[in-house]
Amino acid sequence: KYKDIDINGVDYFHIMQLMHNSVKEVAEQTNAIFLDLDSELVFDYEKDFYDDMHTTPLGSEKIGKYLYKQLKHLNFSPY
Repeated sequence: KYKDIDINGVDYFHIMQLMHNSVKEVAEQTNAIFLDLDSELVFDYEKDFYDDMHTTPLGSEKIGKYLYKQLKHLNFSPY
């Protein structure tokens, strides 16, 4: 429920798609890095997530390895 509007799973899916597409578009317009975990990783929702949003240690490890692989060439310095 958002304010007085009932939101079901289909609504939630479409809202998330709109948000995803908006963030991707802004990243492209600003030449920012955009990593599309949803299309580039395969998740096991039983093992990788506690709920719709929060990852288990296994899911967090999968995401961390993906992020490292995608970003390591940037040579970030912690200082």
